[in-house]
Amino acid sequence: MSSFLLKKIQHKTFEEKISRTKLTSKNLQEIIDLQDSCCFYCGEKGDSFAQDHFLPWNYLFQTEQYNMVPACQRCNSSKNDKLTVQKYLEKAIDRNKKLHDVPMGYSAEFMKNMYENCRLEYHGRDKTLWQNV
Repeated sequence: MSSFLLKKIQHKTFEEKISRTKLTSKNLQEIIDLQDSCCFYCGEKGDSFAQDHFLPWNYLFQTEQYNMVPACQRCNSSKNDKLTVQKYLEKAIDRNKKLHDVPMGYSAEFMKNMYENCRLEYHGRDKTLWQNV
């Protein structure tokens, strides 16, 4: 994994104040367009979407396109700060292949490693993963 990305995603200490940011309207529109104006999780068409951190914000502390997905209010509220089941990881990786701007060092392998690390270090190995029902 590139040292550039590793430095960007180092875990923050509790003492640090971390401001949650949003994607620019251009970058948000790109991910919405890639989903054909549908929720990433349930596929419901919509006009308004939450910017969901695929890998939970409290784990990654990053708002980058590769980790952001458009989610309807119902799915976003239900998912909250949980990690999703594996099928959504594969969907995110496939979607990310179409992004115009990914950070240097990003790869499918990077995303898989971050997902697994999140599962083990943050979410909990034995906890149930979130899936839209």
